[in-house]
Amino acid sequence: MNTETDLAFAPPPLPDEPFIKPVPRIQRTLREIAAEHLREAILRLELRPGDRLVERTLCEKLNVSRSIIREVLRELEGEGLVSKDNRGPIVRQPTREELEQIYELRALLEGTAAAHCASRASTTQIKELSKFLKNIEISYKKQNFVSVIEQTDSFYRQMFLAAQCDVAWELVQKLKGRISVYRAITIASADRQTTGLAEMHAILEAIKNKDAAAASLASSRHVQSAGRIALSRLGPSSPLANKKNP
Repeated sequence: MNTETDLAFAPPPLPDEPFIKPVPRIQRTLREIAAEHLREAILRLELRPGDRLVERTLCEKLNVSRSIIREVLRELEGEGLVSKDNRGPIVRQPTREELEQIYELRALLEGTAAAHCASRASTTQIKELSKFLKNIEISYKKQNFVSVIEQTDSFYRQMFLAAQCDVAWELVQKLKGRISVYRAITIASADRQTTGLAEMHAILEAIKNKDAAAASLASSRHVQSAGRIALSRLGPSSPLANKKNP
């Protein structure tokens, strides 16, 4: 063995610090800020399903360039908040048939996840669910419906994580993306704060009791209730159904 040769070709010791450090993000880009503002305007129902999104108007309101507005519209289209017709981008408006299918599929997926969560959730995971539900109540009291949606998503993300249903969660996220506006409408409806919270408490109570059947039933009923509210907004007496595009 040639010790000198071996030492000559020995790899250098690894440094304590990594060779390439991530660049810290000091501030968000104009596109990110503009996307957040437009997203919140849609979720707060300042812009309603079917409303036309005119680039020039958005440029003036958000004080950004047309190229940024186009990037933002593409991003929100990917999130399911915006779609296009033959006249340009609009706030997305699903059909009745689409809503029915989506809520039916959500009820199946979320009911299954709730059942598995009741069987598999740890004490720590159940505490996290309780925390998110408390945050939902606080957001409702503040009438912050964007926060209600965010905290509700966190609750369900934790439920699917505890249930070990990763693929089902991905599917639910895609389905929710296609009806984001109607989720905002149902959450902001007059009686949803009372009935919706009661239904979510029933889900959590069943999970705490390790009652898979009750958890599945409570979760499915919660989705079905939201679906009925969303579909009612498409009825002939609904202001959304009668709303004319400019």
